[in-house]
Amino acid sequence: MRRINIIFWLIYILIIILFLGFGIQAFEKMNLTLITIFLASLCSLITFFEYEWGIYLLIVSMLFSPEILIAQLPKRDVVLRIDDILILVITLTWLARVAIMKNLQYLVFTPVHRPFFIFIAASLFSTAFGILNGYIDSATRGFLYVVKFFEFFMIFFLTVNVINSDRVLIRALNFYFITFTGIILYVVISQPFMELGIRVTAPFEGKVGEPNTLGGYLAFSFIILLSIALKNRNYFIRYLLMTITFLSLIPFLNTLSRGSYIAIAISLFALFFMTDRKISLLVFIVIATIVFSNYSVMAEKVINRIKETFIISPDGEYTRLILDESTRARLNSYVDAVKLWRATPFLGRGITGAIFIDGYFVRVLVEAGVVGLFSIVYTLYSVFRVARNLVKNIELNDLQIGLVQGFIAGFLGLIGHSAGANTFLIVRISGSFWIMAGMIGYLYLKHFYEQKNITHHYTA
Repeated sequence: MRRINIIFWLIYILIIILFLGFGIQAFEKMNLTLITIFLASLCSLITFFEYEWGIYLLIVSMLFSPEILIAQLPKRDVVLRIDDILILVITLTWLARVAIMKNLQYLVFTPVHRPFFIFIAASLFSTAFGILNGYIDSATRGFLYVVKFFEFFMIFFLTVNVINSDRVLIRALNFYFITFTGIILYVVISQPFMELGIRVTAPFEGKVGEPNTLGGYLAFSFIILLSIALKNRNYFIRYLLMTITFLSLIPFLNTLSRGSYIAIAISLFALFFMTDRKISLLVFIVIATIVFSNYSVMAEKVINRIKETFIISPDGEYTRLILDESTRARLNSYVDAVKLWRATPFLGRGITGAIFIDGYFVRVLVEAGVVGLFSIVYTLYSVFRVARNLVKNIELNDLQIGLVQGFIAGFLGLIGHSAGANTFLIVRISGSFWIMAGMIGYLYLKHFYEQKNITHHYTA
C-alpha cells in the first residue's frame, strides 16, 4: 500500500509540474478560459490526493472568482463564475476518489438531504413544465439555474462528508475566516469607501457591482465570528476575533445595503437571546455604535441611505411619507408575481419563467409553485431544526456552541435579507451558508453516531 502511495505522489508531482507550465502560458496570454481549465485541473488534482483541501479551495474561490460569458441571449447574458466550475470539478473528483478507495458505504446523510432533493426535483419538473408551456424563452438558462441549485446541494454534501473530525472542522473555520478577513482588507485597501455616494462591492462582481451581495455575506459571517469570539475563553484570541468583526463593519456599513442592515439587526437580536455573554455583546454593540457614529462621512452615508427609504411628500395641507422608487418597484414586482402565480399555482412557471423578482421566496413561489416553495421552506427548516437540536439537546464545547448559535442567528438574518434579494441563489451568500450548514451537519452526525456507538465518516 505504501508503495502504491509513493507512485501516486510521484505521478501527482509530475502532473503538477506539467500543469504549472500550462498555467504559466495561460496567465502570460491572460486567456480566461485557459486559466479556468488550469485552475479546475489543479484543484481536481489537489482534491484527489488531499480531499480535505477541496473544501478550502471552494471557500476561497466563492469569494475571489471572476465571471465567464458563455452565451448571449436576447434578454440576458448567460455567465458562469469560475467557482461554479470548481464546485462541479471538486465534487466529482472527490466522488471518484471515494469510489476508487471503495468508501462509498461510509457516505453520510443528514435530515436535510431528502427535502433538498425534493426541492431540486420540483425545480427541474417546474422548469420542464415552463418550457413546454412557453413560459421560459431559453431552456439553457432555465436548466443552468437548476444546476446552480444542485451546486448548493453538492457544497453541503461535500462539506458534511469531508469534515470527519474536530481538527478538520477547526481548519475549515480558519480558512473561512481568513477568507473573510481577506475580503475586509480588499475593500478597505482597494475601494474609496469614505467618499459620499460610494457603495463597496466584493471582487470580480462584473460590470455592475452588487453591494447587497457583499452586505449579506458580511452580515452572515460577522455574526458567526462574533458568536465564536464571545464564547472563547482565551482572551487574546477573543479580542483578536472581535477586532476582525469590528473591522468588518467598515465595508459592511459602506455597502449601504438596507436589506443587509435588516439582516444584521435580526442576527444581533437573535444572538442576544441565545448567548450567555449578553453583557459582552451589549458592550461590543455600544462601542461600535459610538465609534462609527463619530466618523461623520460614514455616519452621514448610512443615515441618508436609511432615510431614502421614505420620501416626505407634500399633499395639500398635509405631509405624508411615501416609499422610495426602488422599494415601490420591488413591492410592485411582488404584486405582479402573485398575479402570474395564480395561473399556475402548484408547479409555477419554471425557473426563469417569470419576471425578475428581487425577493427569494416570492420568486420561488412564482417559478416553482407551491410545491417548490414548500420544499425549500422544509429544507431550510430542516437546517434550522438540526442546529436547534444541537443547542438544546447535545453537550457542546465553547467553539461548537459559538458556531451553532452564530449560525442560527446568521440564518435568521439571511431570511430577513431574502425579503429584498435572491439571497439563497447568490453563490457568495448561499455557498457560504451551505458550507456552514455542512459544518453544523457534521456536529449533528458526530453526536448522533456517538450516541449509537458506531463509526461515522470514512477515512480516505
